[in-house]
Amino acid sequence: MSALQKSPSHERLLRAATEVFGARGYHAARVSDVVAQAGVAQGTFYLHFKSKEAIFLCLIDDFFGRLLGETLGRFPASAVADTGELAVQLREMWCAILKHCRSEAVLTSLVLREARAVAPKTRVHVEEWFSQMVGDINGYLRALSALGLVRKGLTDASAWAIFGLIERAIHYAVVVNREIEVEALADEMLQLELTGLLGDRTDVATP
Repeated sequence: MSALQKSPSHERLLRAATEVFGARGYHAARVSDVVAQAGVAQGTFYLHFKSKEAIFLCLIDDFFGRLLGETLGRFPASAVADTGELAVQLREMWCAILKHCRSEAVLTSLVLREARAVAPKTRVHVEEWFSQMVGDINGYLRALSALGLVRKGLTDASAWAIFGLIERAIHYAVVVNREIEVEALADEMLQLELTGLLGDRTDVATP
């Protein structure tokens, strides 16, 4: 990280951009709005960022980088010895995801709302983050499968499905229902992830 990235003005601009983009939307926001919100000179902005797109991408990178670091970065499959420990680890990850996104609700809402509505070049950058997250989930599942903790034969589709579940759970917790307790939602998502809709029912015929 460079000296400029560590400076107070850099952090002030990022916070201001989050607030301005969150309130006005990416397309309506202007660099001058971010500068005014941050209380810095226009030239200071361009010392740190080339454009409005550049600061938006910095927010995106920071968001996804920290989210990955606080989940799969903290909870490797190698730390799990049995299915009981796996359930505990998965619950901890669900709680970490939801707490992180709740604590940064404005930035989370911005990513959910704006990430696919930007210019094609920026959208590709966001899609690369999605692909990286899915790849990391897939690697986690494969590691669990090698340990005999989940069934074999899981494909990339399973990783994408889990990613979709995570994305929608975040949307529910941050946008739809801010009142639901994180732990309760984590338990529900964990149950859905581990047992699906049928749970332990034995009266349903297998197709």
